[in-house]
Amino acid sequence: MRDLTCLLNDLRPELTSGQAQAVDNLLPALTPDRADLREGGMILASVSQIAPTVGEAGRPVMEGLARLLALLG
Repeated sequence: MRDLTCLLNDLRPELTSGQAQAVDNLLPALTPDRADLREGGMILASVSQIAPTVGEAGRPVMEGLARLLALLG
């Protein structure tokens, strides 16, 4: 979770102001608690929609998200 949070923060310079605000809204909801994350599937879906819009810069975030989703099973 910490890695994904860091990757999202690194991505911020590539985001539009609206996307950056969406990330700001999402970050507090990224929690290491698996049950909370499963319930917050919309949060992860939002991240998965934002990251690819910035092209190659979003790849690390997408890879981190894929690892997290694999862990959540």
